[in-house]
Amino acid sequence: MATTTSTTPAATGIARWQMPALIAGIIGMVGALAGAFLDRPEFFRAWVAPFVYWFLIAAGALAVLCLQYVTGGEWGVLIRRPLGAAARTLPLFLLLGLPLILGLPHIYEWARPEAAADHLLHKKQLWLNPMGWGIRALVYFALMALWAWRIRVLSLDFAKTRSPYTELSRRKWAAAGILVMVMVLTFTSIDWVMSLEPKWYSSMFGIAFTVGAGLSAFAFVTFFLTTISRTQAMIDILKPNHFRDLGNLMLAFTMLWAYTNFSQFLLIWYGNIKEETPYYLKRMH
Repeated sequence: MATTTSTTPAATGIARWQMPALIAGIIGMVGALAGAFLDRPEFFRAWVAPFVYWFLIAAGALAVLCLQYVTGGEWGVLIRRPLGAAARTLPLFLLLGLPLILGLPHIYEWARPEAAADHLLHKKQLWLNPMGWGIRALVYFALMALWAWRIRVLSLDFAKTRSPYTELSRRKWAAAGILVMVMVLTFTSIDWVMSLEPKWYSSMFGIAFTVGAGLSAFAFVTFFLTTISRTQAMIDILKPNHFRDLGNLMLAFTMLWAYTNFSQFLLIWYGNIKEETPYYLKRMH
């Protein structure tokens, strides 16, 4: 009698986390809504940090994915799918960003009516105004969603046809995507984070924010691969050299992140200008 063997591919087991994650998300959302009823201003202000935290992972994933398709290399072959999946969650942040829009005057000083009486804030109203802030946010997400979708389509097409023209088109989109993501992350850092203190400014803030997004993406994907490395599906695929390469890249991004942040601090400390120092004085005391 002929024997048959199962051709069903081994699973990584990540599907079992879907329901616990959903339950945890629902519980967290209920807690957040309770906080909104108890203290609306504090709820809106507290929403900024986690929103930016998760946004950095998703946006950083798209940026690193573009970088990988441009540069190539074995280090990125196994992380393309997780990075692409993370990048495709970016449109979801339009929904998650609703509390920021609804609570704009509670979060940002420049969005309050009394800001018009402040001479400096009045001069900045051409950029820092609620309508402009909202329109720019839509543009940012439209650009990121477009690039995440286009690279996904080209990747699926290349998997079927192995056409060098598809690969070339994907590389062109990825190369342009790196520039787009640098610009988007720079402007989101200004609009969403640096404008929390609208009278303060730093030319290093955008690059530090962008590097932080890349570092967040590498940390996320390394953690993800670590969790599935012992599963039957990946035990013969993930090798120590994969984690070595990712570890080296994480170290490089960590050093670059530390360099940009320390450079910002050092220049402000050395300049000792009263318009710049309050940012650090608040955080030190």
